[in-house]
Amino acid sequence: MKKLLVRLIFLGSVSIVVFLVFKVFFDSHRKSNLEKDKTAITPILKVSPQKKKLESRDGIKLKEFTGEVRECAFVVYWINFASLNFENYDKYLYFGIAPDLKGGIVKDQGFKKIDSFVKSTQGKDRALVVRLIDKRLVQEFLSKKEVWKSFLDKAFSLAVQKGFSEVSFDIELSPFQESLREPLVEFLEEASKEPQKRGIKISFIAYADSFYRKRPFDFEKTSKLVDEVYLMAYDFTKSISEPGPNFPLEKGEWGYSLLQAVEDFGRFFERERLTVVFGGFGYKWNLSEDGRPLSRAKALSFNSIKKNYLQKCAKEGSCEVRLDEKAKEKVLRGEDFVIWYEDKETFRLKKERLKKEGIGSSCYFALGYF
Repeated sequence: MKKLLVRLIFLGSVSIVVFLVFKVFFDSHRKSNLEKDKTAITPILKVSPQKKKLESRDGIKLKEFTGEVRECAFVVYWINFASLNFENYDKYLYFGIAPDLKGGIVKDQGFKKIDSFVKSTQGKDRALVVRLIDKRLVQEFLSKKEVWKSFLDKAFSLAVQKGFSEVSFDIELSPFQESLREPLVEFLEEASKEPQKRGIKISFIAYADSFYRKRPFDFEKTSKLVDEVYLMAYDFTKSISEPGPNFPLEKGEWGYSLLQAVEDFGRFFERERLTVVFGGFGYKWNLSEDGRPLSRAKALSFNSIKKNYLQKCAKEGSCEVRLDEKAKEKVLRGEDFVIWYEDKETFRLKKERLKKEGIGSSCYFALGYF
């Protein structure tokens, strides 16, 4: 019995020694292999939060805009040009002309008042806007490729004849017009041939909320066809919705922001090719006792808001005005209504922030509204 016990102890000791020798050999071999392969090991990179904030989604470092600020204004055909001051902006966009379905230009007031606009803006930089904003007309026009060349020839010829340096296309698509994505690109491809022959610029006017609302625009292709893009930074809050800002600077409670829009468009356009268009107006919602809108909101120019509400409020003390810190827009609240609007102060605040995003070009819709 004692001999058996001694044998077992001896075998156990041998086993332990063999295990320890093997472990030392294995660890040494493993360490050697790691030393040989360590150049192939990819380290985990840590990106500091500050550095990440300086980059857009495409990895391009953003620089604060420090160049010469450019400002322009839209001039709508339905306003009296004699009442306007054409001395404050670098460029004026005439809004504008519209195509018919036979390859011609509609002879409406927009067409008939071109000469009056040209006379009022002598010596100024001018752009001619092509209006395609009626959803049905857009659908029909983009489906008739055979009339495109005729219309484009007439539109660009008119622009050159009247002294415009640019033709800008305001072609508005709803999220439900996906079938028009490719036809629009094809139309812009055809349009982009004209500036090469005539020596003028071509630009596009886009909803600033195009990415948020998934509007069917192909901006990757569009970016190769136009010189500049105007972002319509207004009408984010719809007249049929709950009261809210024209287009909030920061996201806040609204789900999207102007800063995000600039970042989205910045994936396809250099910042110097982006111009942000502010709306010189607001919307008034009539409210029920519990603060709910009673009907569709009414659009009001800032001049109208100032005359009919701000001056009355100041005189009677019947309402309050505050600046929404996230939206950087004004909120005027009365007993049974609320108005969200923009003015020169909110324009300034938004422009100051946009300069930090590399945006130094802004525009206003429309001259005479504010």
